[in-house]
Amino acid sequence: MSLQNKRRVGSFFGILPRPAHRRVILLYHSVGGGPLSLPAPSFREQLAWLSERVTVLSLDALLKVPSDQTGLYVSLTFDDGYRTLHSVVTPELERFGFPAMAYLNPNLVEETNRQPSDPYLGHYAGEEFLLWGEVGDMASRGWTIGSHGLDHVDLTGLPEEEILAQLTTSCDSIEKRVGRSCANFAYTWGHHSADVRRAVKGAGYRNAAAAHHAPLSGRDDPFALPRIDIRKEYELQDFIAAVTGRWDFLGTIQWLKGIAG
Repeated sequence: MSLQNKRRVGSFFGILPRPAHRRVILLYHSVGGGPLSLPAPSFREQLAWLSERVTVLSLDALLKVPSDQTGLYVSLTFDDGYRTLHSVVTPELERFGFPAMAYLNPNLVEETNRQPSDPYLGHYAGEEFLLWGEVGDMASRGWTIGSHGLDHVDLTGLPEEEILAQLTTSCDSIEKRVGRSCANFAYTWGHHSADVRRAVKGAGYRNAAAAHHAPLSGRDDPFALPRIDIRKEYELQDFIAAVTGRWDFLGTIQWLKGIAG
């Protein structure tokens, strides 16, 4: 759906009553990097708005907020592990005292030779990936480091043994490098199936994030958590609409497309 149509439909939903309790997981990729990246000034503006109106928590803390607790609660998550998470995002998070989650593909993280992104593999164009030293520094500054699979691949298209290798080897690699437990997973492109969800749970992860546009409901499968994607073209008014619920109709559209497809 175009940005203009999102705004038009969202203006109608804006007149509907809002629940007193709302928990939202936001999905980002790169900030202040390549052509698909969210501009750094826009990100800074979003964080400033969150700091004034929202309680920002780590993902694990967000999932523990009681469903009857009044307020708007948000968790920040970042997929793929681009270098801007360390160079741009980390200083901004520290400015506001916000925690965040980074989901990494360990095969794309090196010690000294930074790997470039490859759009043919589904990466953002014009980006580079983190180095392990930067990942360790991020962890020491309050980031939680989760797995996005060993490689940037769709697990639903892999045989069972390869799914298991993607899940376990990526976790082992992150734990070895960071020295902390890796208990959080995110599906590449948000793609998952019942078999993949069972495999993630069986591999020992505590939860897994997908990409369905919706708030947490209290009835969510912990291995298919919804997340709201924040696009580079969003102005502050659009970001607010997405966070506060005026754009929750996008989740219904996603569901209908899935049924039709």
